[in-house]
Amino acid sequence: MLRQLELLNLQRVTIGGDCRLLLSGEALRHNCSCPAPTARRFDMNAHSRVWRLLSVLLAGGQATAWLFAAAAANAQPLENVQPLETVQGWGLVVDPVGDCKFEHEAGKFTIKVPGAYHDLWPGGGKVNAPMVLQEVQGDFSITVAVAHIDKAERDTRISGLGGTTSFHAGSLVIWQDAKNFVRFDRTQMDRGGQPITSCYLHIFQDGARVAEEAPAVPDRPTQLRLTRKADSLTAAYSQDGGRNWKDLTSRKIGLPAKVRAGISALNNTTRGNTVTFEGLKIEK
Repeated sequence: MLRQLELLNLQRVTIGGDCRLLLSGEALRHNCSCPAPTARRFDMNAHSRVWRLLSVLLAGGQATAWLFAAAAANAQPLENVQPLETVQGWGLVVDPVGDCKFEHEAGKFTIKVPGAYHDLWPGGGKVNAPMVLQEVQGDFSITVAVAHIDKAERDTRISGLGGTTSFHAGSLVIWQDAKNFVRFDRTQMDRGGQPITSCYLHIFQDGARVAEEAPAVPDRPTQLRLTRKADSLTAAYSQDGGRNWKDLTSRKIGLPAKVRAGISALNNTTRGNTVTFEGLKIEK
């Protein structure tokens, strides 16, 4: 029996008896005897109709896709498949590894990342950070306040990762897929005992970072804003409650008209990272 699925980027696929997947136009055959790609499954509730979040890691393409599937004895139509959780005003909660915690109340949303590597870094890193995303189309501006982010401490970088910098971030994200996205981080870093805070813009295209800019900022609550107009993107930040904004350099982007936008939390330390966001707003 075919089981219908839906990718996070809204591309529809089916899995048949030979486990064929279609991701971004590329067919992949997954035989159960193969060590890669792999699939992890997480129970969402204990009811008779159990929904599972499938995180499919494509080893060859260095891409990650999130799929939702019905695990009931009789698979339901695609229209009835529910995501992990949808939070009004914030969007779809995506937890690829299944180990993060989420809290939301009174205009605030908190993501708690444990002491494991969670990043949005295609290529040499991982694209496995928790995100909360909603669909948006055309020109728009997305704004959020990073009210709290845990300080990254010296010598807490996870063993085996390259470099020496301990890194925490609360981020705005504009998402097409795991190789094509924008992230704008409010960082808390420690490099050899030197604290570093910044607003760090990254633009990824086909898995490569094609633009970056990281002005240093004082360590205080910060509002982040990403504005898309046609194929132009402008990042800005404010540290006085939105009265004054500092624009970064406008960049050209190649994202489709329909994308998803929202928030994420990143961590490369053994201590983990808790980020609280406030006042997410998308304006057309």
